[in-house]
Amino acid sequence: MSTESKKGRDFKRVLMFCYEYPPLGGGGSDFVRDFLEGLTQEHGLKVDLICYGSTKHMQGFKDKETEFLKIYRVGSWFPRKERAVTNIIGLLGFPFFALVKSFFMNLTTKYDLVYSFFTVPSGWCGMIHSLLFRKDHYVSVIGGDIYKPTKKYSPHKIALFGWGVKVVINLAHRVSSISNDVKNRLFQFYPVRRETKVDVLALGKPYGLINTDEVVRTDNEFRFVSLARLDSRKRFNIMIDAFAKADIPNSKLTLMGDGPEADGLKKQVKDLGLTDKVDFLGFVSNELKYETLNNSDCFVLTSAHEGFGLVYLEGLRCGLPVISTDNGGVRDIVQEGYNGTLTEVDDVDAISEAMKKFVEDGKYYQSLKSNAYKSSAPFSIENAVDRYAQFLNS
Repeated sequence: MSTESKKGRDFKRVLMFCYEYPPLGGGGSDFVRDFLEGLTQEHGLKVDLICYGSTKHMQGFKDKETEFLKIYRVGSWFPRKERAVTNIIGLLGFPFFALVKSFFMNLTTKYDLVYSFFTVPSGWCGMIHSLLFRKDHYVSVIGGDIYKPTKKYSPHKIALFGWGVKVVINLAHRVSSISNDVKNRLFQFYPVRRETKVDVLALGKPYGLINTDEVVRTDNEFRFVSLARLDSRKRFNIMIDAFAKADIPNSKLTLMGDGPEADGLKKQVKDLGLTDKVDFLGFVSNELKYETLNNSDCFVLTSAHEGFGLVYLEGLRCGLPVISTDNGGVRDIVQEGYNGTLTEVDDVDAISEAMKKFVEDGKYYQSLKSNAYKSSAPFSIENAVDRYAQFLNS
């Protein structure tokens, strides 16, 4: 192994491909940043990361590199219009630019391992590079890279992408997924070899950034809160209908996030006569996000599917029990009757009843609330860094 030695310690050199990396992408890319920035000498890894970065979205942003992390940005065809949303041509163009970059990097640096975060398109880069230079290829499956039920171009609906996922996984030396749900969907939708071992490695949040101070409230308003991109997959229209149906006196619903569904959701709220009970905060800073969470009573998310759901951890860490639809990685985080409750997807009646029960049954609500904060502990970024470092060192 061509490890680098420093102060008596051998470091495994890792070439990593990750198409989305902050300020681009969503929760998955945020985790990659937190994970890589959390690497220390004890983890025995040094990572060179190749990711996408257009001039438009990088203005005023500077990548944070460390002794154990170097970042290399490459372009693509037809740059994305939004930070959080890619386009199909840009996604398909990334492997070409990334592989050219990695070829020249390999001339000066000898890597021990190739690691891809996301099977599409990052995994294509890692697979080709590992075949060219005969290095082991490790892959992390994230969820949206194999299954997006509300998207026309979800990999599980397109034969070319499906074939691409299958080949990447079947040729990989090690595979991980971020939740049991993502692991199950990988075997459900793709002809992956049944003997393929998939390690389930949960994501994590840097809780040190979260202000969990007790908030003194002078009102007796019950506040539901949600945090996500306002798109069709999140089913905010269902959440708003459920809140309206619950018709709970002295209650509010606060939505943090922006997206293509914003105008339609605001019209829905107006048509339902809820403008004084539903607040849209749009994109929020970390400070306002945690101030809002700390001033709320219950975290709600009614998505059609979540591969994992880092926002659940933020709500739980602020002491909020959860109401969520039961479809996806949430099952690894929220336990029915312990720190929240789960309903069927798109079931307005069930979500509405859950909201009413949280307000009307004080003993039940306090029981869930008492477990919220401590149930977030296993998902700290420190624990996640240890999990992923151990995976890469195996």
